[in-house]
Order: sequence, then C-alpha cells, then structure tokens
Amino acid sequence: METMNTEIRNTAKAVCYNDNNDILVLKKVYEDGSFVYTLPGGSQEPGESIASALIRECEEEIAATVVPDQLHYICEYIKTSRTPGIPLRHKVEFGFRCTLPAGYTPQMGLRPDSHQAEVLWLSPEQLRTSTCTPDSLALCIAPHARIPFIHSDAMITNP
Repeated sequence: METMNTEIRNTAKAVCYNDNNDILVLKKVYEDGSFVYTLPGGSQEPGESIASALIRECEEEIAATVVPDQLHYICEYIKTSRTPGIPLRHKVEFGFRCTLPAGYTPQMGLRPDSHQAEVLWLSPEQLRTSTCTPDSLALCIAPHARIPFIHSDAMITNP
C-alpha cells in the first residue's frame, strides 16, 4: 500500500485559449518515454495568494505574465508519483481562465517544471484523447454554465 503525504496541496492552473479555441498545455516526458499533458501553473506557497502563485508559476514555466480572470474549475484528486517510495499527494487544483500577452508564442520559461519538455497548443479534441494530469483535465476545461467541481474516483480509497 502506498503512503499518503499528510498535507493537502493547493495548485493554481491557467486555462488559456487562442483564437482557434486551442488550449495552452505543458508536455511532460518521463524517463520511461511516457508523457502527459497538463496546464501551466503549480503549487501555492505559504503566505502566497492563489492568483500570485498562478502568475509566478506561469512566468517560470511558459515565460508569460498571465492575467487571471474567473475561476473555471476546481478539481480534487490524489496524485501518484512515478518515483518509487514517493508518497501519494492530495491535491486541490483551481483552474482560472487567463489572458496571455498579445501575440504570445508558446515557449519554455526560465524555470520549467521537472520533466517539462514543451509548451504547445492542443485542440479540445486532441486533449480529450490524450493522457493528462489530472486524468479528468478534459472534463475540467469543458465549457460549463457553472463552475464545475470534479471529484476524482481516486479520492474514494481506504487509507
């Protein structure tokens, strides 16, 4: 049985669309050659607002200062590690619709995430048929009349 980290980690993610309705994503590649897509953003630090965390993380990962707008989704899930012995992590992800600077071209930031290999635009259809983190990412960013709360089945486990 895998161990669980005792802290709950808040993360802020940027949901950015281009004129074609493509979504800006990070491609993360692992040692075994597998890869996943995720949104730019990352963990909130103690004393930092969620909006400040989002802006900082995007500057580090995609070399852009995003302007956060409305909350687009909340997703709670358990993140597993690809590294043996690393405990599971309980995460609450806040996805915000964001505006990128005019003329932004996808590029790596100066301090990308580990395993981050590329920043690119994917169509909603490409995202729906790709491996993502969290698994429910395509559902999270689907258009909704209200803010969706996605509760991953992975949360229903016995400790």
